[in-house]
Amino acid sequence: MDVKLSYVKDFELDDYFISALENVPSTLSLTIALYIEEHLPELKVDRLCSHVRAGLVYHFGKPVTFIIEITKSEENFIVLSDLQFIEMDEYLDFINLKLNLDVDKRFSYPKLVSRSK
Repeated sequence: MDVKLSYVKDFELDDYFISALENVPSTLSLTIALYIEEHLPELKVDRLCSHVRAGLVYHFGKPVTFIIEITKSEENFIVLSDLQFIEMDEYLDFINLKLNLDVDKRFSYPKLVSRSK
């Protein structure tokens, strides 16, 4: 039986991004990964510029805010180059700048739900 993947984008994860996920509990890493996959914004192709977006997930009822650095050098190729955890004040600044990913309470561990809305 063949499995057909529905992905239309290729992702590359930089060492800094992977390292940040490895330094937190696996349940939080999974929650962040699923959240990013679901809410990664459409960006223009730009080989010289990276984009920073802020995200929010919940881990055991507590909000976890973070930023991701994204580079899109080709139409269907995205590099997630960095992940850093930030304070809520910084996250609110990203909201004011309209540089935040959608808030989605489905991405709350231990109540993770399926990807479909």
